[in-house]
Amino acid sequence: MEKKIYGAKIKEDSSRLDFRTKIKFSQKDIQTIEEYANQIIKEEKNIETFPHPKEKEARYWKLDWYTCACGGTHIENTKYIKNIKVKRKNLGKNGQRINISFDYISLFQEKYYEK
Repeated sequence: MEKKIYGAKIKEDSSRLDFRTKIKFSQKDIQTIEEYANQIIKEEKNIETFPHPKEKEARYWKLDWYTCACGGTHIENTKYIKNIKVKRKNLGKNGQRINISFDYISLFQEKYYEK
């Protein structure tokens, strides 16, 4: 099975996913992705994180029916994201990049500090 996502970067204010595909994402595809993600954010859904059963360092997160490997962002609920913007970038013959920028992230940082 060929990997479709071959690159990713997650930062506090943005992220990106690089896809290996011969299909060019249309502006309508990008708009649909943005609208769908923002609807999930608006619904304030809980996100469950849990360890891999065999690999101590590996973690997963689950939102509704979707489970994926955790890339290091550990929010407990989609409400902390607020709103995103999605853009597409062509990476050549068989590559597409999805850039995601966050308008505002409201994380409760105090929970990460000792009291």
